[in-house]
Amino acid sequence: MNRKFLLITFLAFSLNVFSQSVTDIIYIDLNSSNKSLSEIEDEVKLITKSNNNFLLYIANGEEPIFTSSFGDIRSILEQMYLLNSRSSNYKFDVSNLNMLFRKYDFVKNINNISNSSSLESHLNFHFFYNSKEYKNDVYSKFIKKLLLTNRFHYSNGKVHEDVSLFIYKNNNDFSTIIKEKL
Repeated sequence: MNRKFLLITFLAFSLNVFSQSVTDIIYIDLNSSNKSLSEIEDEVKLITKSNNNFLLYIANGEEPIFTSSFGDIRSILEQMYLLNSRSSNYKFDVSNLNMLFRKYDFVKNINNISNSSSLESHLNFHFFYNSKEYKNDVYSKFIKKLLLTNRFHYSNGKVHEDVSLFIYKNNNDFSTIIKEKL
């Protein structure tokens, strides 16, 4: 009886120690998505409902708004409706996001990241775009660069196993959003 209790206690402790947390990185291209804000708001609420760590980043030229606090989600989403949308500046956004990843400890020990190492947290990237404006060059001009600068994308074309990518594109009548896993 004591052995079973010790085994169960050990397994429970081991699973808890070795379980990986999840972090959601939510990127909204406001200029591209401004006709489907209520649908985006609904999706963001679903993503952040899980109580994972998160970063909500709304790109708006060189004046993005962002938060990693559950208490600020509602006000940030309300601000989204009030902003005059500006074209995304991908170079600025990559640099700014990288700074935020370090500030909030979402990416640690970047020099030790490789395709054979595990990350401390599984990273789910959620990108919101208008389906007409989303093109493959968005992947190469922005998403791939963001991944490369954090050592999550490799020369063989693969993405780190602890990273998941999701693209949310609204349909042409802006009534629904289609989620695709890359």
